Amino acid sequence: MITLHYHPGNASLTPHMLLEEIGAPFELAFVDRDRGALRSPEFLALNPNGKIPVLVDGDATGAAQVKAHAEAQIGAMLDTVDAELASHGKSWLLGDTFSAVDPYLLMLGRWTRSFARPARSLPNVGPYLQRVLARPAVQRAFATEKLQPPLV
Repeated sequence: MITLHYHPGNASLTPHMLLEEIGAPFELAFVDRDRGALRSPEFLALNPNGKIPVLVDGDATGAAQVKAHAEAQIGAMLDTVDAELASHGKSWLLGDTFSAVDPYLLMLGRWTRSFARPARSLPNVGPYLQRVLARPAVQRAFATEKLQPPLV
């Protein structure tokens, strides 16, 4: 049986709604954040980051399965972006002009840096991310937020 560790109105609301939507049998385990439950040894054994939600399916938290699924889904999207960059050969995703989608894609690409096939490994996306990263405004934002390598 799936157990969703939750707190009302927290990030656990999304998986709760999805479990309801798909009709999967599950039980809820209330996490009393106000009484320090996030730092209890029992909760930290489930999630060492001490964050809600935690989804437990039997003896596993499903993290490896979720990561593999996410990598497959995101990988297909990255292939689409890589093909788009290859098709027009321009510096930026929408062509010759830097736009709001470029830093957005950098952020998304950054989130893949620990994937088996990160965005930076694609032949067109990798150099593109480096171009976005090289922009002075992007460098200032990364420095202000004290982001450390690997940046993408």
